[in-house]
Amino acid sequence: MSGHLARNLSRTLCREFVDPVMAEHGLVSGAGHVYRRVEDDGDALVVEFQRSSSSTRNAYLFYVNVAVVPYPWLLHRRGDSTATDAELPEVTEGLVRTRLVKPNSLWALPREEMLRILTSGRVPAGIDSGDHSLWLIDSPQAVVGKGATLRTLLAEKIAEFAPLLDRGVLKERLRSGATLPGDCPRDAALAVLLADEGPSAELDGVLSLLGDPDFSSFVDWVRRYAARAESR
Repeated sequence: MSGHLARNLSRTLCREFVDPVMAEHGLVSGAGHVYRRVEDDGDALVVEFQRSSSSTRNAYLFYVNVAVVPYPWLLHRRGDSTATDAELPEVTEGLVRTRLVKPNSLWALPREEMLRILTSGRVPAGIDSGDHSLWLIDSPQAVVGKGATLRTLLAEKIAEFAPLLDRGVLKERLRSGATLPGDCPRDAALAVLLADEGPSAELDGVLSLLGDPDFSSFVDWVRRYAARAESR
């Protein structure tokens, strides 16, 4: 086992801690430690365990990426490719995206507490001052300890992302400026979701916010997509 410790640890982590929570929330395991929940309209929730290049034969280092991928946004990302329906959505194609942060990370602490520690020059025991989203599994004990933490964090994060599979909910949050569980190009996101319903005054208003020449090709695509949606 020692020659393939990292591989065996990653398999144990997924089998005992990750797979059950994914199944509980309707995400199906795929190749490369990627889990997906794809709705009837093509919108998807994707969770990816991204292996770090820092991994070794004896240590599994990884990031946990989470994204929601509405089907209209996927069409835009793939340039209306005819392969869109055949190829499953990836985290990198997400409209709202984030990474799981380690709960003991210095950078996840409240701002005032983080600044106090940085100013003191002394990081308290138990606080991780390294990459706040890079996870390390290098022993069976680490699988158990961090696996339990991951299970809890995944359940919480999926619960934050899953409502966004309802386009009505996502559009309302974009309109209102409500907090989202990850990074999102809000104006562009709302434009694409509105375009899926066809041309409208609201869509024109959103596109007017994207008047920079750098957005001209995007605006053109949105208008073409809205016209196609109207004729469906």
